[in-house]
Amino acid sequence: MKLSWHLLIVFFSLAVLAATISAVTGAQSRDDDDDDDESALEDPLPDSVDLRVFIHRPRVIKPNHLGTCATTSNANVDHFEETGWHLDGPIVWHLNRSTVPKNIAGSVDSVLNVSFNTWFSGLFSQGGDTRVKRAKFDNVNAIMWKKLGRSTIGVTFAWFSRTTGEVLELDTVFNKRYPWAIFANAPDCQSSPDAYDVQNIATHEFGHWVGLDDLIEEEEKDLTMYGFSAGGEVKKRTLGRGDISGKNDLEP
Repeated sequence: MKLSWHLLIVFFSLAVLAATISAVTGAQSRDDDDDDDESALEDPLPDSVDLRVFIHRPRVIKPNHLGTCATTSNANVDHFEETGWHLDGPIVWHLNRSTVPKNIAGSVDSVLNVSFNTWFSGLFSQGGDTRVKRAKFDNVNAIMWKKLGRSTIGVTFAWFSRTTGEVLELDTVFNKRYPWAIFANAPDCQSSPDAYDVQNIATHEFGHWVGLDDLIEEEEKDLTMYGFSAGGEVKKRTLGRGDISGKNDLEP
């Protein structure tokens, strides 16, 4: 009987140890896989250059879900916030095509161009593809997909002159960890597939390119520059009253 109890204790101890090792290994794996592209914050910059980073968050209601989308109730809120920098001329952007999810690869160029033109027609133009794989101050206005932290949909990096306020470079990174799709224009909330709409998120991110800051108040939730989104949401494709006021105030 004593031997049986000893064997049972040993077996239980080994089971606990195995579970602990598995949990630690899993946590390390997730940590290693998370990348908020923080390396851009560590890159040395000239004294005259500042960097600001905008992280777009999911409006998550429950775990492992892309967030609960809410239909438009009031897009006439006339409020916007400016970042403090400005565009002085045309911007040429470059796509790292090798990073684009396969299911949207055939339409991504046109969708990104539509998102840019929603703000200013003719101000942004697409250049040749780039091989840039992370956000960095390298004179390339890069757009790419890569794995980011689980609480991130996309990130925009803006480098600007500390003295003149002129934009020097802009990069946008979309989170490849999550599914992406190109939905129809309506309705505001779509359920299949459970994915983020490229045009919806891109239009918000490119609002930072023109010099608009995130909005966080509940009453601003139907504006493009509201800093949270959900899967299936497309309402950010269309500018609300506050977005238009900000655009007009910042027009180069």
